[in-house]
Amino acid sequence: MVVWSSFRIGALTKGNVIRSLFSGTKNASNRKGDIDMLVLYFYMGCIPIGLIVAYCNIFIGSAQLREIPEGYQPKHWEYYEHPIERFFAKYVTFSPQELHERNMHTLFLQNEKTMIRKLEAKVQNLVKERQDFQAWYFEGANTKYVRQFEHEAETKMRAGRSFDTLY
Repeated sequence: MVVWSSFRIGALTKGNVIRSLFSGTKNASNRKGDIDMLVLYFYMGCIPIGLIVAYCNIFIGSAQLREIPEGYQPKHWEYYEHPIERFFAKYVTFSPQELHERNMHTLFLQNEKTMIRKLEAKVQNLVKERQDFQAWYFEGANTKYVRQFEHEAETKMRAGRSFDTLY
């Protein structure tokens, strides 16, 4: 009933139908609400992140260089100094080995596409050169009549007639 209530006779005669349906301008209370929401979401994001960064800097601190024990292979995220960098390297970004493998896979796919395009171009050139067409099919024969002819030939051979008299 919201739409019907705006189509009152008085609203039509006063010419404020557009204003009653669509309020295109923002008033001060709407702007204040938008600013309040912006401040709220800004602090909802900045306060927790600031507390996490402060905790990491105060209580955990930067990594110390030590000698690598014999036979231990460090993980890729252990090379970063700051704990937040280590967290992002471990859980958010890809390892250098995985990035390399992804890159190699992309290059492999591009190479396969290039080889297929070259082969298709070669096929098209040979089709044009030999005035051939690209179609492979096999039309199977109906063996019903072949079997019937063989059966008649066999019965006539058993009867002693020659093969020439079959036709």
